[in-house]
Amino acid sequence: MRGFRCVLGAAAVLAGVALALALPARPAAAHAGLVSSQPANGAVLTQAPDSVVLRFSEGIAPQFSSARLVDSAGRPVAGTRVAPERAGTDELVMYLPDVAPGTYGVMWRVLAEDDGHTTSGVIVFAVNHPVSGTIVADSGPGTSARPLDVARRWAGLCLLAGLIGGLAVAAVVLAPALRRAVTTDPDGPLPVALRAARHRVLTVAAGGAALGTVVGIAELSAEIHRLAEPGAAPAAAVHLVTGTQWGRLWLARVTVLTALSVLVSALRAQPSASTIRGRVLWPATAALVLVMVSLEALGGHAGALGSGRSAAVVVAALHILTACVWLGAVASLAVVLWPRGGTAPHAWRCCGSAVSRSPSWWC
Repeated sequence: MRGFRCVLGAAAVLAGVALALALPARPAAAHAGLVSSQPANGAVLTQAPDSVVLRFSEGIAPQFSSARLVDSAGRPVAGTRVAPERAGTDELVMYLPDVAPGTYGVMWRVLAEDDGHTTSGVIVFAVNHPVSGTIVADSGPGTSARPLDVARRWAGLCLLAGLIGGLAVAAVVLAPALRRAVTTDPDGPLPVALRAARHRVLTVAAGGAALGTVVGIAELSAEIHRLAEPGAAPAAAVHLVTGTQWGRLWLARVTVLTALSVLVSALRAQPSASTIRGRVLWPATAALVLVMVSLEALGGHAGALGSGRSAAVVVAALHILTACVWLGAVASLAVVLWPRGGTAPHAWRCCGSAVSRSPSWWC
């Protein structure tokens, strides 16, 4: 009866994971949304303004932000100039030439400094003239998120879960079981099966780190392609990576993932965690995992907050860590239990022993 309840519990967990992955993600709140403008949207002015000031909900990257003035028919008005501002400012200023009475629109597009998301919109004002024409003001900023962007984001998170979950299974489940098996029966089939399972899981974890680096490079390439003018990709790459918060976080993530790929590959080559090199490599790997989830949290909504930012980043990092451990561990256990070379029965024996020592709420 106890074994039957264990099977039901495992089935319920797997069903919950499948349901969570199948449900569509909630749409994220707009990034770098327009908070206010001067002149205000829909304003009718008695004289032409010298400039238009757009204020956003978070800092923007001026190198990749733009605004242009159009008349009531949507034709561009020449002579405008966007003021260069320091990185991280939440304002975009566009200086205007002398304009005739009529209706005008300011079409803007900005890149958020923290998360690298682009938003766009338009405000309309009139000079000595009722607001008219074909310009329609947006009710809110648009976002440039596309299916490929979403797919790359999901791929990166799944690979991160495979990396962290694989490390958790190798360290928490397989390493203690291997120590006990070696103590009781050094030359028996169980230690051989556990070593093979450990090697397999760490191979998947190292692959997750390496492929995560590839996905990160693809993400940067897509961002440069979207933002850069033709022929200006190299300069845009330098500005994006070194001049924006998103770029600096991207560089840190790719560096950490590359280091994790090397460390996990080194761990895979060690016979056990009890060796001298293993005792050094595991703490270093755990520290880099914590750095990685912190970088992920800084690149999300928590990193864009003003007040309470530190606490929000810590909570978000813990949430990312636990989610990756949970989902990645399920996938890693599937790798361990996959029938290969006759090791599956020994792996089942190991996992069954671990389940029998689990808390009462599980079985």
